[in-house]
Amino acid sequence: MEELPNTRNLASSVNTSAFYRYESRKTQPTSVSPVDREESQRLSAGAAQEAKSDLPGVGQQGGLGYCYSQWGLLARQQGDKRTERQKLEQALAIFAELKMPRERDRIQGKLDKTDSASSS
Repeated sequence: MEELPNTRNLASSVNTSAFYRYESRKTQPTSVSPVDREESQRLSAGAAQEAKSDLPGVGQQGGLGYCYSQWGLLARQQGDKRTERQKLEQALAIFAELKMPRERDRIQGKLDKTDSASSS
């Protein structure tokens, strides 16, 4: 008599391997465009410089602004338009309050880019 394979174990191994293939696809990092990578590095360098500031509170508040701007750029890469807009607006408000025109203008440009992309 011919022996049949244990179909229960076979189905279990097929489901498990499909699950791991799916999970590995989910966790692979998304590609970052060279422009956003440069912007991210520039903002990070600015955060490090701002943290050295002698003005009380500006370093921490400025750091928070850089954090929000990074978060917004990450949300853009992940396709989360709502979070992107929210975090970039928060960064813009902080930079405007601290009178940091270069950072404010940079973030305003990112917001304008977001607006023009969403209206197209």
